[in-house]
Amino acid sequence: MRLEEKLAALRREHKMTQAELAEALDVSRQAVSKWERGVAVPSMENLVCMGRLFGVPVEQLVDDNLALKKKPVELEAAAEPQPERRGGRVALTVVLAACLLLSAIASVITIVSAIVKEPEEPQDGITWLDDMETEDIVLPEVQDWTDGITGVKP
Repeated sequence: MRLEEKLAALRREHKMTQAELAEALDVSRQAVSKWERGVAVPSMENLVCMGRLFGVPVEQLVDDNLALKKKPVELEAAAEPQPERRGGRVALTVVLAACLLLSAIASVITIVSAIVKEPEEPQDGITWLDDMETEDIVLPEVQDWTDGITGVKP
């Protein structure tokens, strides 16, 4: 019997859905589905947890030549590694949420300060267009561009 067949059989024997097994292992239901279809292989940590949960040695799960033989197991022993894994994911989620919140706050502060900011006074020595009188502007004489070009008649 192959690994995927063993996993599906053990899950059904223990009257568990894929979602319930996924929750017990702290993985997605899709991961369990992929394992049972043979598309993916569970990690060693997940194999050990399933062995404890179903009362089966890991060797029997992974060796296609070995038949399944059950051993008694308590559900508490099967779930021992889960609090650490779950705690790490919760901590990571909290850190990511905090980063997003700080980023959003910084963006709001930047936008508000740009809106509220008063226009700066012009620096000394800068002439603004409003201050200039157009009558004072004298343009130099523009030389005809055809000067010096031979063969061109103006």
